[in-house]
Amino acid sequence: MRIAFFGDSLTSGVPGSSYVALLRERFPDDTLLNFGKGNDTVVSLYRRISAMGFDKSLDIAFLWIGVNDVLQTDRWPYRAFHRLLAQRRATDMDEFRSFCRTTINHLCEVAGRVIVAPPALKGEDLENPWNRRLADLAGLIKDVTAECDRAEFLDLQAAFARELAG
Repeated sequence: MRIAFFGDSLTSGVPGSSYVALLRERFPDDTLLNFGKGNDTVVSLYRRISAMGFDKSLDIAFLWIGVNDVLQTDRWPYRAFHRLLAQRRATDMDEFRSFCRTTINHLCEVAGRVIVAPPALKGEDLENPWNRRLADLAGLIKDVTAECDRAEFLDLQAAFARELAG
């Protein structure tokens, strides 16, 4: 199988450990492609994916995006850093929805199956302001994912929350 992973630094393997590398060890007969890029937002990821020019040779595309869209809203260093990298974030939830939908639809055109995961959690307090916004984003991503019949939503937030509840 040819499986491509799209996302931000968590996909690329920063800080120090790539889940894609671990999957490569577990599935040596499959081709696992890592297209993670640090600090990607839904806007910058869409622009990057649309320029790649994939044919329909992917069996599965895995998409994990969104945390940078939330993080850079709070602190000026995030906003400045992303501006310098030309990694613009969506200006509001409607624009995020639009870029998320377009990205998922594009992946549905080039892959037999698309698995979409929302951003995980920020810290261990599920009720902190970041996690509340990430939960809202997860709901939006889940709704958009349901629009494509070849896309599935993988609720990583709920899995992490269960682990934290212990």
